[in-house]
Amino acid sequence: MRYARQGGIRARRRRSQNAAVLVIFLLVQTAAWLLLPTWSGRFAVLVVSVLVVPVAVTLAFDRRS
Repeated sequence: MRYARQGGIRARRRRSQNAAVLVIFLLVQTAAWLLLPTWSGRFAVLVVSVLVVPVAVTLAFDRRS
């Protein structure tokens, strides 16, 4: 079953914001994998990123209805 996307301005803005968050998250993870030699450091960056992303999204984007 295929779901149609909502086409409103708020839906488009939210999709672009989600895409930006994902790109930044992936860039941070890639940098951690390339720059940190230990698995514990990589895992620490992953855990901190997972905890910080919701806070950053809440502070950066106005998601009120």
